Amino acid sequence: MRPVSLQRARELRLYRRLRVKFLDNHPWCEFPGGCHRPTAVVHHRRGRDGASLNDVSWWSASCIDHNEFAETHTGEALAMGWLVRINGRP
Repeated sequence: MRPVSLQRARELRLYRRLRVKFLDNHPWCEFPGGCHRPTAVVHHRRGRDGASLNDVSWWSASCIDHNEFAETHTGEALAMGWLVRINGRP
């Protein structure tokens, strides 16, 4: 049995290429309110399931701490726009 479907494997290959280019073009964390740390990861403001994985319009450059902030302080991250609800409801 495959660990991921063939379709998801194609999406992940594209993601790796897009991620490298995105991080090269966004060297600083884009956390709302400011951050002066270098970018370490792509923050997926609207999740990364399905087509959202490669939807660059919902990506933000993030340091590790602010990417983790979205997971540990979800309510605050939603309120400030660092996360966006997937289903579009407030």
